[in-house]
Amino acid sequence: MVFSANGTQLAEYSAEFGLALYDFNRTTGELSNLRRYEWSPNTGPGGIRVGGCMFSASGRFLYVSTHDELYQFDLHEPTLAEGVTFIAARDDHEDPFPLHFFNMERGPDCKIYMTTTTGAFTWHVILNPEEKGLACNFRQHHLDFPFPHDRGLPNWPNYRLGTDQPTCDPTNDVITSLHSPERIPVLALDVQPSPTTGPLRVEFPHQTKARILLFDAWGRNHRETYLEAGSFVNWEVADLPPGVYYISLRSQDGTYGTGRVTVQ
Repeated sequence: MVFSANGTQLAEYSAEFGLALYDFNRTTGELSNLRRYEWSPNTGPGGIRVGGCMFSASGRFLYVSTHDELYQFDLHEPTLAEGVTFIAARDDHEDPFPLHFFNMERGPDCKIYMTTTTGAFTWHVILNPEEKGLACNFRQHHLDFPFPHDRGLPNWPNYRLGTDQPTCDPTNDVITSLHSPERIPVLALDVQPSPTTGPLRVEFPHQTKARILLFDAWGRNHRETYLEAGSFVNWEVADLPPGVYYISLRSQDGTYGTGRVTVQ
């Protein structure tokens, strides 16, 4: 669910109901003039068809991702059906998982950035979102990162709403890393045993000092230890509630390690 930059329209996409577009009154909070566009996008794993939507800075174009496809709607056309253009289908590139189309966010440079549904090293980017049709210049797996990430995107609040200042600036070069940087090595930690009632042993074969954390699915930290190079840690976990816990390690040289354990 997203608002246009000028606050006059609200768009929502869902796999069940498709696209819903409303006019929005900022004074009364009233939604009106509902318009819908429904279609049957490709179905993802387990029947999931997650996606997202985002307006261009001017509000003329609305982009909708439907897990494996991207569409553009020209809102200057009389109806959504007359204004829709198919932009792209997801390609077969993996990094290291399939790069499904998911949430989008308009950046301070007016480009639209799209995340994936998996722990990938890259984002998709719409380079010219104010251009109609394929001229919007959608690039798949275009912005690389030195670390994996999941579905989240930075929040870019529109504090300029209601002023004479533009919501973004296409000449802004805040985001410049459009090449492939050197990636941080990711180690699979040796965690034994799993499942366990304790103690839990985590080995760290790397040759620099490291900080290691044990946290739950809600991100709450339960253990924290600093390790010497080539050492290990034994944690008592009998006091923890049963469930899946995650282990994160970061060494002094930037090496990153991950693991998980089931506590019974």
